[in-house]
Amino acid sequence: MPSQHSHQQSNYLQTLLASARPFLRGELESIDVNLPSLVAVLRSVGAGECWHKHGSFLDHLLDIYRILKIWNAPDSVCLCGLFHSAYSNSYVNLAIFDPNTGRDVVRSHVGEAAERLIHLFCIVPRQPLIHDDLLFKYSDNELVQHLKLSEISLKNAKDKDGKPGLWINSTSRMGALYTLIRREEEIFIHERKRAGGVGVDQVRDEDIELVVPPVFDECTKILDAREQIMARDLYWEAVCDMPKIGIDRAEELLLRCVEKNPFVGEPRVALGQVYLTKGRFEEAEKEAERGLTLMLEWGSPWDKRMSWEGWIAWARVLLMKAKEKSWPQTSWGILNLGLVR
Repeated sequence: MPSQHSHQQSNYLQTLLASARPFLRGELESIDVNLPSLVAVLRSVGAGECWHKHGSFLDHLLDIYRILKIWNAPDSVCLCGLFHSAYSNSYVNLAIFDPNTGRDVVRSHVGEAAERLIHLFCIVPRQPLIHDDLLFKYSDNELVQHLKLSEISLKNAKDKDGKPGLWINSTSRMGALYTLIRREEEIFIHERKRAGGVGVDQVRDEDIELVVPPVFDECTKILDAREQIMARDLYWEAVCDMPKIGIDRAEELLLRCVEKNPFVGEPRVALGQVYLTKGRFEEAEKEAERGLTLMLEWGSPWDKRMSWEGWIAWARVLLMKAKEKSWPQTSWGILNLGLVR
């Protein structure tokens, strides 16, 4: 009999999948009735023509919006993600809207609260956000204003290209700091109200809920810098050299990878495929389900050799076949896999 915990995990996975499905199917209007027109605005000012890391700026903006929506961030934060850096930022010139005359235009599309966050995101110095001496660089109020944008910064920090990057340590530290600031902000607001303060302080954006992202065990864990390097290299050897090292060695490497870095999904998906190949279906189901959950929580891939949508589809195929207790034994049979139910 399935345990209560397994039922809870399955229900949680279905909830995540339901929130991701409109993105997987490109049903923008079902996410937000205004989203198609907002994307059209971004296209009209050339966001799709701007180079950004490994694609266009428009692709990046939509990725940020997607993950914030999956994290159940407030609408103003999601809209900030969709237009973030639109006035440029301290790293690169991406000013698709003039930082002076364009603010009214952006405000007319996203509203006052979101535009204020967009402008703040564009003007703050972003480099110090990931440094250990962050707490000593700003006054309390400045630090709070910086960390209001941390949900977006968490996503930005992981958007790299090629071989899985070494961003998880710094991002996990940012998440832990965000959790700390969130708690301190709650205490501050409670004490201010108890002392006779009324309403909310718009300058501090106190009406915007600080949602904790589900990653890193709800931002309570930090991945050691050395562990992330070892985990990445173990994964890379397993998936790139499997024909040479053999499936048993690949399983060993992936198990060690997952132990050192339990916060990303692709190594678990690869491990699930190894178990399917060996006919160990219960273990394959467990790893495929956990890997799929993690990748849905992140909303973008750690291993960027395949798109997030592709990884989600593949993980769902593995999970389906594990539950069916079947797996093709030829490369042609694997190529014929496709439909996910």
